[in-house]
Amino acid sequence: MLYYDLGEGGRGWSKVSWARYKMGADAFLCCPGPSLVDVPRGRGRKIFAINTAYPRVKPDVWMGLDRVECYDRNIWAEPFAKVCRGNYGDMKVGDKLIRFFDNVFFASVKAPEQGKSMLDLLDHGDPLVWHKNTLASMLHLIIKMGAKNIYLVGCDMGGSKDYYDSRVLAEDHKKHNHNLYAEQIRFIQKLAFSAKPKGIEIVSCTQESPLNNFLAYKDLGDALKESESKVNVENDSVLHCLEAEKLYEKVGV
Repeated sequence: MLYYDLGEGGRGWSKVSWARYKMGADAFLCCPGPSLVDVPRGRGRKIFAINTAYPRVKPDVWMGLDRVECYDRNIWAEPFAKVCRGNYGDMKVGDKLIRFFDNVFFASVKAPEQGKSMLDLLDHGDPLVWHKNTLASMLHLIIKMGAKNIYLVGCDMGGSKDYYDSRVLAEDHKKHNHNLYAEQIRFIQKLAFSAKPKGIEIVSCTQESPLNNFLAYKDLGDALKESESKVNVENDSVLHCLEAEKLYEKVGV
């Protein structure tokens, strides 16, 4: 379940659900690993990004579940959908609450009950799973939105460098990251195995990722072409509105 503020003046909060049975497009999830490249928008695909994958990628949907200081502040002025953690609604950028920027949503997150996973929590009112990292919650949102093919981009999961940009990490931060990568690798392996019988396939588009030990790997360019090829678009002529009305008059609609 997501929430958004209807605006200043006491209008309050409203609930919204993006849950669908089928998205109708492939999902490309961009993580901020060193191999990250821009994934342009196009037919047959919806672009998702987490954390500091922005500004390299300007997605359709971005999620960041940490505090505003962890991200490029320009993101709040972007028009695409931005998803934050539900209890961070009072965070500010400058003197403005982030909930009053355009297209900002807040996710209700919760650790799943014993014996349940995100695949059991796909109804409109279900919160997103909370495994103490944004990647897991974003995967849940993508699956909840009905994606059947999920491509992971920039998901290097460690190596000689943590991020695509020039940041230099302190040793304790590097240690934290690499412990998290190990947890995420195990999590994705289990999720991919459980999701496949439900018609959901997770594919790696990250060439040197350890995820490739258990996920199918596909070159990003090939994956984008494949997604575009799934879209059947009619190339009929564009009509003036009066001509279009005449067509419907003939069939009595």
